[in-house]
Amino acid sequence: MVILEIATPFYTISALEILALNASQVGVFTTILSFSEAVLNPLWGWIGDHKGFIRVVQISAVAGVVGALIVAVFPTLWIYYITFFLAGAMISGLQISSLNIVYEFSPKQLVPIYMAVSQIALTPLSSIVPTLGGVIAEKFGYTTDYWLAGTLGIVSLIGLSLQVKNPKKKKRSENIVFNETAQKNIQ
Repeated sequence: MVILEIATPFYTISALEILALNASQVGVFTTILSFSEAVLNPLWGWIGDHKGFIRVVQISAVAGVVGALIVAVFPTLWIYYITFFLAGAMISGLQISSLNIVYEFSPKQLVPIYMAVSQIALTPLSSIVPTLGGVIAEKFGYTTDYWLAGTLGIVSLIGLSLQVKNPKKKKRSENIVFNETAQKNIQ
């Protein structure tokens, strides 16, 4: 899902250039982005606790994909507002999941090593992807970044949904079996 970050840094710049907006509009965009993150964080936590953090990744990725694609097709001020809200949803969902999902996938005794590996793996990608986005925006325009983010985001989301099993479901079924066995042993 890191590929979605190829578009995010350029929403403000493209809005200012394409729509010829006043620089004060940056404050409005930042407010919408921050509001979205703050409001949705508790929801992401609740969904993660009840349905698994892989669901949070999937939902927030959909928000990022939709935001990138609608601004590519309809670059109006209201669409930029919606895109900033969706980008905030994506950013907060991916941030809250990036650490919490490690606890769901890793065995308890290996959480520290899994945590270190996940952060080491994400750091280079998170720094390269926006830089690549800058090169693409310079050569081909912002809209190319948005189409690329949306298209590759969809492909990544489909791959994630088809190939990665929700570890929360597995742990729940193990807990149910454990509880049923414990109940039989007590009786």
